Amino acid sequence: MAAIETFLNDIWPFHMFFAVQIVLAEMLFVCGQPKRSRFALRLVFGLLFYLLLAWFHPYYWNTLVRVLFIFGWSMLLVWFLLDVPFKRVLFIGLVSYALQNLSFNLGDFVTSVIGIDRGPLSFYLIAGSLFTLVYALAYFLIVQRFNKNSDLYINNVSMLLLAAVTILTVFSKNLVYGLHVLTDYELLVFFNMLSVVLVLFIQFSTLRQGRISEEKHIIEQLLQAEEKSRAMRQENIDIINMKCHDLRYHLDEYRKSVADDKHDQFFAEVAKSIGIYDNTPDTGNGALNALFAEKLLYCEANGITVSYIIDAAAIEQMSTSDIYSLFGNAFDNAIESAEKAEREKRIISISAQKKGGFGQIVFSNYCAEKPLMRDGLPVSSKDSALHGFGVRSIRYIVEKYRGNLVIDWKESMFTLSILLPLPEEKAQKKELSAPLPLPKQ
Repeated sequence: MAAIETFLNDIWPFHMFFAVQIVLAEMLFVCGQPKRSRFALRLVFGLLFYLLLAWFHPYYWNTLVRVLFIFGWSMLLVWFLLDVPFKRVLFIGLVSYALQNLSFNLGDFVTSVIGIDRGPLSFYLIAGSLFTLVYALAYFLIVQRFNKNSDLYINNVSMLLLAAVTILTVFSKNLVYGLHVLTDYELLVFFNMLSVVLVLFIQFSTLRQGRISEEKHIIEQLLQAEEKSRAMRQENIDIINMKCHDLRYHLDEYRKSVADDKHDQFFAEVAKSIGIYDNTPDTGNGALNALFAEKLLYCEANGITVSYIIDAAAIEQMSTSDIYSLFGNAFDNAIESAEKAEREKRIISISAQKKGGFGQIVFSNYCAEKPLMRDGLPVSSKDSALHGFGVRSIRYIVEKYRGNLVIDWKESMFTLSILLPLPEEKAQKKELSAPLPLPKQ
């Protein structure tokens, strides 16, 4: 026991406690994030290099400088391990520091209350137990939720505020006890002001969260209304198809009884018009058949060329109402954009195919001007009452299936790409049961 105490007090540098604690907090997040190639090799050599840097950095540095450098090196390690934007690396680093700081202060508080000074082994056992408890709770309450929503939008203002609070927290003890810049009273006033700022931020965040919840409620109501509309449209299309089929049969019978060139031309034109309604698209999915029948009729009447290739297996994990809503909103947006283009440029391309263990859905259409974007989504002014709910509904459905939505505009082409994970047992079957359908126009 005495040897352990000697090692912790005399041999192990105090700043190494921070180095180990901060990197352990960051590793909680690393477990569930997209990783770079050769992750295991990167992890071993990255950790070794990080610990060596932390151990051998110049001892004449100020404590504040040591902490900031170690903190920066730890975030570089996370960036070296993960294949994510640096904004997310910064977010992970800041949250990890907050966890480390909370655990450290909790240990100091508890040991101070029970009267144990820093040094005895009992101090390290209590502090270590509290670190383990805080990190375990953080993993189940914070880290898992963050990893499940790894594509969560990180607001720049929130990031700046979090960074400011974190850095000021790092500075605070050094300003009082290290550099002797602020007195205890001045520090108390400073943190009082900081608390007020945080309260204001939380209040406005609550308002924004309330607006988001209300939008979610509206989207769910719209989805229910769309499902009722889909059922009615499907029934109407079935009736029209049946009537058109019967009418074409009677026309054929009547044409056989009339031998006249003018009558033949008339019957051919009528049959062609009926054929538009009688030729229901066969996508392999009933909901898409009904939707495409309606949309293709509209596109035909408005000079919009639509090409599509659909593998129903790519969307079989989705409910009928979600399929109808997602494709319906995406189709409507593409039509709205295409109608603004010149006649010869009114082209829409749609695909739904399996890519490995994912279903990929892509809508592409000509769009002369780059659309305005807000929160990563295009802004439309077509319907002020339902402003932006079409695309938000798409994002809501994509997130429901833990997918990824990417919207891009390049060289006058607007592209909406969706990637949805397939159930494991379905993803393993590849595409052996049926050949890929041919493109249709």
